[in-house]
Amino acid sequence: MVGFLQAMFPNQMLSAPVLKSTAISDAGITKQTLYEVERSQFVRTTYDRAVTSLNDGQRRNRRIDPQGFGGENDCGFDSRAERQF
Repeated sequence: MVGFLQAMFPNQMLSAPVLKSTAISDAGITKQTLYEVERSQFVRTTYDRAVTSLNDGQRRNRRIDPQGFGGENDCGFDSRAERQF
């Protein structure tokens, strides 16, 4: 379905999809972001995929609107805070 929509609307679709992940859902249950929880709480590959997906999505959003919602931290993303593994 995503491929179809990207073919139909190439300029309107974001190129970096953000995955729906159990790691993101589980972090939300504890009212934390994925960046705040410990990697050891998840299956390693699931966590790595989710963080990579979030980082890619946030980078794409930054290219579209470099100022975010008025400042670097207002939209909840600071490129210096990306989690590296």
